[in-house]
Amino acid sequence: MDDNRDTRTNERQKISNRKSLNYRTLDQQIKTKCREATEEWLNTECDKIEQHTRNDPASMHWKIKEISGHRPTAFSSGCIQSKEGNIIKDKVLERWTKYLGELFKETSQPYTRTLTVQQF
Repeated sequence: MDDNRDTRTNERQKISNRKSLNYRTLDQQIKTKCREATEEWLNTECDKIEQHTRNDPASMHWKIKEISGHRPTAFSSGCIQSKEGNIIKDKVLERWTKYLGELFKETSQPYTRTLTVQQF
């Protein structure tokens, strides 16, 4: 916030009667300035997004999500489930090792191919 809004906010806090005309006037001025500042910020961000449309579409989409308040949901708390379905917080690396071992368990002979090198 700029100094002018800070000053008005401090003045508003000092007024004990919230129904007084002075309080309502200050409150309205502060809210108006905040709305104007928000609109200015959004316009600036929209200009940045428009610049990204041609050069970097992925960045453009990221910026839109950032402005709209949507956050990526791919982040994990680090908890995974055991084979039985119980949540385990410790030994995450050990569980991943077991899971990947079962996933890529060799059930048949490994694929081998003999290559011959020809000389010219």
